[in-house]
Amino acid sequence: MDGRRAANGLSIAQIGILAALYPAVWGAGQMLTGWWSDHIGRKHLITAGMLLQAAAIALVGAGTTFGV
Repeated sequence: MDGRRAANGLSIAQIGILAALYPAVWGAGQMLTGWWSDHIGRKHLITAGMLLQAAAIALVGAGTTFGV
């Protein structure tokens, strides 16, 4: 994917930001969803999280600009 991003004119710094955002959002989300899953259970949160992750990856993959 990084080659495609570079081919679309993104700089190395922008590609690095995209690569760093994923674990940053995942880690920040752990703080809220860990507490939440203790109260409502894990199964629905896991399913919703995987669907959200798939949508986000598809959006990033479909985008050709840094803003997307």
